[in-house]
Amino acid sequence: MSENWSREFKRKGFCVLKVLEADSVDAVRKEINSVLGGEFDKEVIEIDGIFRLGLWRLQFESKLIQTCKNIFGDFGYINDFNLQCECVDNGGPGRGWHVDCGSEGDNSYLRSPDYRFAKIGIYFQDNAPGLGGGIDVISYSHHLYRLPKCLRALLTRIAIKLDFILRRTVRTTAGDAIIFDSRLLHRSTPLSLDPDSRLSKFVFYWEVTDKRNFQEFLLNSVRRATVHSSKKKEDSRFFRKYLGYAFPADYPEEYVSRSVNSGVNIFSLSETFSKDFRQMDEEESFWNLSED
Repeated sequence: MSENWSREFKRKGFCVLKVLEADSVDAVRKEINSVLGGEFDKEVIEIDGIFRLGLWRLQFESKLIQTCKNIFGDFGYINDFNLQCECVDNGGPGRGWHVDCGSEGDNSYLRSPDYRFAKIGIYFQDNAPGLGGGIDVISYSHHLYRLPKCLRALLTRIAIKLDFILRRTVRTTAGDAIIFDSRLLHRSTPLSLDPDSRLSKFVFYWEVTDKRNFQEFLLNSVRRATVHSSKKKEDSRFFRKYLGYAFPADYPEEYVSRSVNSGVNIFSLSETFSKDFRQMDEEESFWNLSED
């Protein structure tokens, strides 16, 4: 089916593939639980922790690389790494529905027929309705970006109102990856089964794109990293953290070697700009410690 990945992704806005087998999933889950101490509520492990855990190696699984090449051509990763632990939360407006490109407004490149930008998620538990282990989507909703802004906004609201008809829970098994268009309406699958009988929920996310589309995303991340309002403070810290890693200068030697040997581009800011964001993050951490 590999030759059909690109067609499926363009048509539906997402595709699903098996990346890890059961024994590998068990090993990853054991390592995550060990790092977190086995007891936690909600936790997001960012780029520093991903390098310590070694989860970055999953980016170079051969089937994932071949699928990305099929969809994006000469592709690369943007490593805004986050490992979400127990982060199912659909209590907000619209019951959790959103698009990942929402902070980019109505920028013209989102409407381009050449737009190729997606999130990759690797899920370490099964998902089906009620399990809270993956995502729900409104298939084909990424095509709404072909429409004028006002009409798109209206149809998006209608789609969310009618989600009980239009939504689809993406059924996945532990070790599956979902590659989904950043314009696709999606949410975490709601958890409705007995929480005492479930496994902890873990999902590892980052971005994938081609050489034509990465600069706008990084520029938007720079804007979000410099927001200082209290409401967005946690978000800005997240963006400063990942922007503070320049490739290859700030990456582990093994990572650089794997990316070069696999032919995978890594898109980041220049070493000079990344250093500025790392310094900003370190200074804020210092002042937070001082206040404590």
